[in-house]
Amino acid sequence: MIDSRRKLLTVALGECWHDYKLSQGRGISTCSCGNKGMSVWDICTKANRTFSDADDYEALREKVVRNNLNKFACYIWSGMDDGERQQDALAYWLTLSPEERNETICDFIKANLHLFPKVVEYLASLVTIQPPSTQIASGKRMPWEEEK
Repeated sequence: MIDSRRKLLTVALGECWHDYKLSQGRGISTCSCGNKGMSVWDICTKANRTFSDADDYEALREKVVRNNLNKFACYIWSGMDDGERQQDALAYWLTLSPEERNETICDFIKANLHLFPKVVEYLASLVTIQPPSTQIASGKRMPWEEEK
């Protein structure tokens, strides 16, 4: 799983993804969680989740799947072809490794963003849009303007 997906799942859990900015020389190092110090070990010793093991799956199951069980079950079922649908969707789910389950949960979150406002907030924070006056002055089209 790539970091952008790990970050999305971390936010969905309501946790902080830790990005460290190490200083050069004797400056202050910082972590995205807000801690500061002389070295990374002074500021934050928390490791980011890998979402490759059963513990991470259990956290997602509790926070994401259980709270949206019916929608999640429909999502899993709709992703199967007609032949697979005749078999039990639960049996299919049980054959997946914890990492594959976590990947599927990430896809479910992305397909149902309206259920996860913190994830929407996080994704919005990644987008930088120039003020309209700057875009108009530079001749750039606004994102919502259609190509003519």
